[in-house]
Amino acid sequence: MDIITLLIGMFTLHFIGDFIFQTRKMADNKSKSIFYLTLHVFWYSAAFMPTFLLIGIGVPYLKFIGVLFTTHWITDFITSKITSYFWKKKRIKAFFNIIGFDQLIHIVTLLLIFKYFIHPIVFI
Repeated sequence: MDIITLLIGMFTLHFIGDFIFQTRKMADNKSKSIFYLTLHVFWYSAAFMPTFLLIGIGVPYLKFIGVLFTTHWITDFITSKITSYFWKKKRIKAFFNIIGFDQLIHIVTLLLIFKYFIHPIVFI
C-alpha cells in the first residue's frame, strides 16, 4: 500500500469518525460535558480501529490510537467551547472559522501521528 492511499484512508476515517459517528447529542453537549466529549472522541478513535487491525499494525497502532484519542480530546475540549460561545453570540462567521481551524489542527495532528507511528513501520 502506498503512502497516498494510506493518507486518503486516514482522512476518510477522520471524516467518518468526526462527523458521521458524532450524534447531535454529542455535538450539542461536548462543550459542556466531559462525558459527551469523551464519548465523541471514543467513537472518533473507534473509526480507525478496524482498518489498522486489518493491515496488521500492532503496538504502533495502539500508540497511534492513544495519541490520536488524547490530541483529539484536547483539541475538541478547547475548540468546542470557543465554537459554542460564537454560536450563542450568533457570530456565525467566527463559529465556522473555528470549525475550520479545528479541522486544520486535526489534519496536522493526523499527519504528525502518521509520520511518527505508522510511516516507519509500513514503509521500511
